[in-house]
Amino acid sequence: MLDMNGSIKGPSHTGTVAFNDWMKIASKDSQTHTTLRNVDIATLDPYLLEKAGAMTAVTGGTLDLTLNATVHKYQIHAPGSVTLNRLQLSDDGNPLDTFLTIPTKISIAVLKNHDQIKLDFELDGDLHDPKFSLNESLMKKLAAGFAKVVGVNTEGVAKNTGGVLKSIGDTLKNLFGK
Repeated sequence: MLDMNGSIKGPSHTGTVAFNDWMKIASKDSQTHTTLRNVDIATLDPYLLEKAGAMTAVTGGTLDLTLNATVHKYQIHAPGSVTLNRLQLSDDGNPLDTFLTIPTKISIAVLKNHDQIKLDFELDGDLHDPKFSLNESLMKKLAAGFAKVVGVNTEGVAKNTGGVLKSIGDTLKNLFGK
C-alpha cells in the first residue's frame, strides 16, 4: 500500500495531489486512486493539452482530476473526471489555432458562458498492446468531451471535412444567433 500527498506550485495557485495505490507484485494487478485539486492548468499545459490538439496557449484556470484505475491481467479500467475551472485561452487572431481540436474563437466564446466544465471519461485497454497509449486515450476522451460541451458533432467531424464545416457552422449559429 502506498499513500502520497503533495502540492503542485503553479503561477497563480498551489494545487494539491493525492495518490494511493495497492499492487500485487506477482501478478502486477493494482488499484490506484489519484486526485488533483486546484492545479494551475498552465503548469500542465506542455504535458497534457499539447497532445490533445491544443495549439492555443492556456493563460489561466485550474484543473481538478479524479481517476480510479484498476489493472487486472494487464487490462486497465480507469473511470474518472476532469473539471476545468475558469479556463482562459490566449487568442492571437490566427483562425487556424485550436483548443482540444476546436477553433480557438469558438472555444473562447463558449468559455465566456462556462466558469466550470466537467468532463467524465472512462479509459479501457490492454497494457500489453503496443498500440494502446493511456495518455493518447485520455487526450482523445478530453477532446471529445470538450467538443460535446461546445456543441460540435464529433460524428460529423470524424466522417468528412463537410461534417467539420457543418458542425462548426452549426456551433457558431448556436453561439451567435442566426
